[in-house]
Amino acid sequence: MLTALSSAAAPRASLDELLVGLARHGLTALELRLGDGHAIGAVDTDAAVAAAARLARENVRVVGLLDRGGAMTESLPRVVDTLRTRWLLDGALPLGTRLECADRADAAGMPVALVVRGPDAAAEARDVRSAGHSVVWEAHPAQAPLGALCDRILEASDDMLVGVRLCGGGPEGTLHEGRGIGAVVGRLVVAGFNGALTLAPSDRKYHVLWETWIGRRGGWGCGSKVTEPIEQLQRTASIAEDIA
Repeated sequence: MLTALSSAAAPRASLDELLVGLARHGLTALELRLGDGHAIGAVDTDAAVAAAARLARENVRVVGLLDRGGAMTESLPRVVDTLRTRWLLDGALPLGTRLECADRADAAGMPVALVVRGPDAAAEARDVRSAGHSVVWEAHPAQAPLGALCDRILEASDDMLVGVRLCGGGPEGTLHEGRGIGAVVGRLVVAGFNGALTLAPSDRKYHVLWETWIGRRGGWGCGSKVTEPIEQLQRTASIAEDIA
């Protein structure tokens, strides 16, 4: 299971700043949201080429290019291919729109996955799987109990589940105790999930917390605990493996 960071955690951060955040917390991959400060877009293939070279030097994988608009530009397939990733269609888009965009991506030979979220996530995952597309589940603590919902997502998606966006993980973890975040990690481990677990904010109001966590605010001074959040995930995973 890959552990990734979404650029949504620090929308103004450059690619270099995001990479520093990955190293700081022992993460191995990035989710890049279109429109964020990393400057990788759906049109500028030169930026994608430069970013791909930088990421290759750091041995960092891009788990997805998250798109909230769903507009498939002429250059997008090349951008996605250059980054060796997939186009992620945000769950805020109507399901019909996501499916239509995914069909166009398939026709263009571009890897794509549909993000599902909210109370209808399992039903949407089943529809996406039936349409032959990959699924990314956006797990949000406001949708408690997440553990039970995770079981339904795993059943509905089966082997088409390629990613989980864990909203409220990372530095927010202690704010959402008892709301099922740990249960999600444990269930994914027991199920043998080998996709990407991406840490993302649950709300924009936590932007200062996240920017501090990745190192954009407060520097690297004494007393910074740089590994605790990912260590918590690893401990949860270890317990789940023992149970299995």
